[in-house]
Amino acid sequence: MLKKFNEDEDLQFERALPVEEKRGLFCSACLGFVTDVTFSLQIGGAHLHTCTNPARLTFTIGCFRDAPGCRSSGVPTPEFTWFPGYSWSLALCSACGKHLGWHFQGSANRFYGLIVSELEEK
Repeated sequence: MLKKFNEDEDLQFERALPVEEKRGLFCSACLGFVTDVTFSLQIGGAHLHTCTNPARLTFTIGCFRDAPGCRSSGVPTPEFTWFPGYSWSLALCSACGKHLGWHFQGSANRFYGLIVSELEEK
């Protein structure tokens, strides 16, 4: 389960990796560009989080400040959010439409939580 976060105190928007380590991450289905590791964030002190949804499906997600190869789908909702204070919508591959994770939006910040098993590094 994911640790509960206080939006004002625990959310740290920092790069998890130095800019020199630039590496692309691509959709596992179509190999379309999704994001780069330089967009990695540490949220609550960690880049990776293991999260379980109400259907009892568990995902390991990595947090990113941007994912240019994703498009958000659906109306953002705060229901069943893994990050209190943040609403979420689906994050889909812009090229093929595959579900890659979630787009989280708060009052001051936004980020992507992408399923690491759906990404390939090049």
